[in-house]
Amino acid sequence: MQVRKTSAAGRAASGARSTTDEADRRGTPSVRRRPPDDERPVTQSHFVHSFVDLSGVPSFRGVLRSANTISDELQVNRRAEVDRLPTCVGALNDLLPLNELWLAVVAFGAALVNGAVGYGFSSIVTPLALLWFSNKILNPALVIVEVTVNLALLTRERRYIRATWPRARPVVLTLLPGVLLGTGGLTYLAVNEVKLIVYAVLLPLASLQLLGFSRPLENERRGGAVIGVGIGFLYSLTTISGPPLAMFLRNQGFTKNEFRCTIAQIRVAESTLTLGTYLAFDQFLGAGLVQLPSLTLLPFLFGAVLVGVPLGTLVLGSVSPEFFRRFVMAIDGMVVSYGLSRVLSSLKWLSNAASDYVLGALVLLIGALAWFALRQLPVWAIGEPPPGQPPTQTSGGPSTPARERPQEPLT
Repeated sequence: MQVRKTSAAGRAASGARSTTDEADRRGTPSVRRRPPDDERPVTQSHFVHSFVDLSGVPSFRGVLRSANTISDELQVNRRAEVDRLPTCVGALNDLLPLNELWLAVVAFGAALVNGAVGYGFSSIVTPLALLWFSNKILNPALVIVEVTVNLALLTRERRYIRATWPRARPVVLTLLPGVLLGTGGLTYLAVNEVKLIVYAVLLPLASLQLLGFSRPLENERRGGAVIGVGIGFLYSLTTISGPPLAMFLRNQGFTKNEFRCTIAQIRVAESTLTLGTYLAFDQFLGAGLVQLPSLTLLPFLFGAVLVGVPLGTLVLGSVSPEFFRRFVMAIDGMVVSYGLSRVLSSLKWLSNAASDYVLGALVLLIGALAWFALRQLPVWAIGEPPPGQPPTQTSGGPSTPARERPQEPLT
């Protein structure tokens, strides 16, 4: 065996020498001698050719094939994980309903306000909740909650029902036509169109409330009959009626408790009529208003209301009602400004940049109005009446008879 290997090597060497001699005889350039390894520059191509040469070894081919198989399996697993990601996110949203939790937080703040001043729940919840839900889902849930809340407020002020019912009756008796019209609009109008109506109506009302605008009506019965239709339309379409009601009832000679009782009577009537109209439209016209998506919001709303309304009555009693009311309207105006700019962009009436400019201008306007309206009002309730009413006598001066004492600040 050793002899055969030696002879084979000798034949290969002699063959190489004969090839070189023949090339010299023909005059062709011979193959340049390969320099030693330590004299050759090491380049990237050297490594490439080395690996290419190694690929000819059968065992190395198997290694490459195994590596490619593992890489393909890793890519398949990565794609499967990416495909499962939306499912995991959806499962997380099912376990943690973030929109509903935010709704509960907003409802708790609105319940504090409602417990302190007697209204304002829908005026605060609606513009914020419309960022997450449509009116067709949100309205029935809010109406059901407000039936309960207003009944509780009316029960608390039940001593004043007999004295205030004749003044609330003109508004209550004219609610139904407006409720029917507003429910029809909620059923057949597009979602963004309803949102536009909500924000367009609420923004000037919040601004007027912020400025403390009020004008006593000489013919209260006729004014109540006219405003009842408008309030019914606004409430059934947007669940907002507190600001216009407060503007109507302010400075009409109501004391604090009489005002709360009057507004509670009207709110009980409008919420009950609206809920009955929603159910009638579902039964006879297939409107699909009081359905499961709306009912699933009730636990989040009721929990916030049951805690917030009594707490607002107790905690916020030391805050000046006038300052607190206007401050809430300033925040509400900024929220409405944001919602209005988003709806204008969604309807393609304005570009995104133009809607941002509108938002900035409205926020600056509301901020200026708030500074003008709040800078002269006391933050804490100190027993002083609102501007325009004569101050009460202090303990050092002559006392005022009870029948001539100025009325309590209106809230």
